[in-house]
Amino acid sequence: VPQGAPTAKTVSATLTAAEVLAGIITINQGAGATSAQQLPTATDLDTAMASALAVGDAFDFSVINISTVAAEDASITTNAGWTLGGSMVIESNDSDRARSSAPGS
Repeated sequence: VPQGAPTAKTVSATLTAAEVLAGIITINQGAGATSAQQLPTATDLDTAMASALAVGDAFDFSVINISTVAAEDASITTNAGWTLGGSMVIESNDSDRARSSAPGS
């Protein structure tokens, strides 16, 4: 699968379907606080895809928190039509953290 350029986020935002479909989202909040990235609605994502998803279908994307500040953890928040799996909190990449990325699906 070809990998496009990552989507870079520096503030809390609602992600677009195109940003999620790009496959990689980097977060560097830079404000000394947590951030929240809300998914687009499942309907918006379905519209943006070449072929519609059916009930039970899944896809993967990755979120990487590149901040090195402990207070700048990020989270993925849901929107209409989603079922989230895995951790939705992505810790900053500071020296006392165990992880700074999380797969989404």
